[in-house]
Amino acid sequence: MKAADIMTRNALTVGRETSVAQAIRLMLDNNVSGLPVLADDGKVIGILTEGDLLRRSEMGTERHRPRWLEIFMGPGRMASEYVRTHGRKVEEIMTTDLISVTGDTPLDEVVGLMERRRIKRVPVLDGDALVGVVSRTDLLRSLLHTLEAQHSETRRDDEILEQILAELAKAAWVPRDGLSISVNDGIVDLNGVILEKRSGRRCVSSPRMHPASEASRITSSGSNRCPELLSNLRRRESERRQSDNFREKSNAGFSFGIRCCPRLGCGPPDRGCGAIAVEQPCWRLIEE
Repeated sequence: MKAADIMTRNALTVGRETSVAQAIRLMLDNNVSGLPVLADDGKVIGILTEGDLLRRSEMGTERHRPRWLEIFMGPGRMASEYVRTHGRKVEEIMTTDLISVTGDTPLDEVVGLMERRRIKRVPVLDGDALVGVVSRTDLLRSLLHTLEAQHSETRRDDEILEQILAELAKAAWVPRDGLSISVNDGIVDLNGVILEKRSGRRCVSSPRMHPASEASRITSSGSNRCPELLSNLRRRESERRQSDNFREKSNAGFSFGIRCCPRLGCGPPDRGCGAIAVEQPCWRLIEE
């Protein structure tokens, strides 16, 4: 789908000379949260949103900063903020950094743009002319129509199964083996095993506290139908424990098996310093 497929055409707009009170009344009466601002020639020059009206002197919500910070900000920025919190015309408080799309923009790009820029609506332009607006409401309305259309369809069980298999084939997280899918009277029953490593962490991430191993998690879930998989996981768990034991022994030898060089004067020659971190010069003298 594209932006032109779901956008609201003939969107409400205001002019640059429109008063703030009139713009607010138009937004409230029509239950919209943003209004594109047009110049006299019809070109889009900005957009007025609810966010532009949050910091107002009439409400006592303008920003209050320490005096020292105002000095660093400079008079120009302070004057600009004052105009935005006290302005009476739309052009004085509107957002001029306009983010827009075209009618041919794919819908996933529109949604990605709204997420990255944290905006609720995107004007749709044809050159400099406004042809519509895509808002979150338009996305929800399109989603509702799609869901209702799917719910009204009558499909056979084999058609449903074929669609599910085609959808799972496109997903990288779906295991190749171990899935059982059945469809009976339109009701889908899917069973299987999925191995999960949360946040990319492995079981050996902490030498003092290990979460439940993959083998134990699968066994507890009742997946005794995969003996080969369980055997591999138990083998990996055993290798992990051996690796941990080796690292503990290596660390112990590093911590207490290194003796200080007497030429550096850091300790008697017959006693170890007991420190884990040893200065690099001491390493070189020992190696020599």
